[in-house]
Amino acid sequence: MRTLVVLDAKRLARWHGWLISRLAADARVELHVSLVEGPAGARPGAALEMLLSGERLLDRRRLSASDPITAAELGHRATAGPFPAGDFDVVLDLTWDVASIPAAGRVIRPTFDGDPSEAALWSALLERRSPLLGLDLGEAKPRPAALPAVEHPTRLRRSADQVLSRLIQVLAIAALEGPNALPQVPVPCAVKDHTDAGAFAAADFAWRKVARKTERALSRLLGTRERWRVGWRLAPEGRSHLAGLAPAEAYRTLPDDGQRYFADPFPMLRDGLHHVFAEEVPFQTGRGLISHFTVDASGRATAPRPVLETGHHLSYPQVFAHEGQIYMMPECSASGALDVYRADPFPHRWVPAFRLLDEEVHDATLAVHAGAFYLFASTRDLQSSSWDALNVYRSEKLEGPWQPVSVNPALIDARESRPAGALYHRDGALWRPAQNCSASYGGSLSLARVTRLDADGFAQELAADLRMGGQPAGHGPHTINWADGLEVIDFLA
Repeated sequence: MRTLVVLDAKRLARWHGWLISRLAADARVELHVSLVEGPAGARPGAALEMLLSGERLLDRRRLSASDPITAAELGHRATAGPFPAGDFDVVLDLTWDVASIPAAGRVIRPTFDGDPSEAALWSALLERRSPLLGLDLGEAKPRPAALPAVEHPTRLRRSADQVLSRLIQVLAIAALEGPNALPQVPVPCAVKDHTDAGAFAAADFAWRKVARKTERALSRLLGTRERWRVGWRLAPEGRSHLAGLAPAEAYRTLPDDGQRYFADPFPMLRDGLHHVFAEEVPFQTGRGLISHFTVDASGRATAPRPVLETGHHLSYPQVFAHEGQIYMMPECSASGALDVYRADPFPHRWVPAFRLLDEEVHDATLAVHAGAFYLFASTRDLQSSSWDALNVYRSEKLEGPWQPVSVNPALIDARESRPAGALYHRDGALWRPAQNCSASYGGSLSLARVTRLDADGFAQELAADLRMGGQPAGHGPHTINWADGLEVIDFLA
């Protein structure tokens, strides 16, 4: 596959080198890199450069995708002047200058909110939001490809890292596998008019950055910092669905002793008693473990008790029954693997059973559909967030082997990717709760209807955005589950 990457010689950035390294690592690719003189108007303004330089000084040790580099640092020999002779199967034009590229089989150009200018990227980030990433493939309109998450909107370099990491991912997929292998198109989102990424926008960004730091410092000093809480309610009528969630006062919560927080609850009815497993994070260690409590028929709960602790952070403890055994599949992304534990005996002792994946996956969720097993999990790539991408795997047996149902990630969208609880069947459809992380981590819940799930693909449609009455915007819930009359959630308080 003869591939040409075209770069502006005066705007080389570290992310260009990361993209080139990814393409060069594929044995199918014969890679050429050309440096040209790009349009002057596409270069960042002096105010933006000053803001980025200031952040570099404060964070000297960390390499950023947006850092300027030299041609020697691209990791691949680049040529200046005329393009190499011959035809190309794929051309990646990263100059944002349509006139500079010769005719080729497939020309791919990135866009930001539909705008083919890099200035649109910085404009969106200065507005403390992520742009919708698209690819100009020579069609009537750019093809939407990803809506990345921005975890720290007031950290400009870090935000650029997360957006550009996902851009590298979708560019590589489009170049290596073809446009039809791109992640599922995100649901439409409002596209804002871009402000000029100039002195006023940079000054406004800097002011809000200082204000946010001051707010966090005061919260720590006064002991009013938000933390996750686990809540539950008796729900014999069934789980919350499209109609929305019960108000916050309908849920009882675990007592807060100020020494820890609880999150990610999963319930199971066993011998007439509801058992709830949840992530517990003691502030002293900052490392999660799995705790257990019970809820009786009147809604009263016992005190949480730790039941599983390893050398890595644990969270999101999905529990399920299979062939007469009770299993738990906690997230342990810090270990770089996904392991399943077996109750021996239930509920207070858990022993290693088997490993499902040798990958760093987040909030992995198991589902059984049409006689097969499926795993849904959030993943990272390069310096991206783990809030915005969904991988889907399939196996005929619980123990594996597990294979992607298509090119992963199946979806890159901060509004509806990261799992938020167990999938369930209702009204003849399969439903999937997801975290809406477009504004903040677990800011609310999305509910999606799965429209395709088989050995060859996955698709879903966003059906609802679920928020809790009586809670400020952006305070969750971030996980929701239901089992035989008990609904459990978590939210910020």
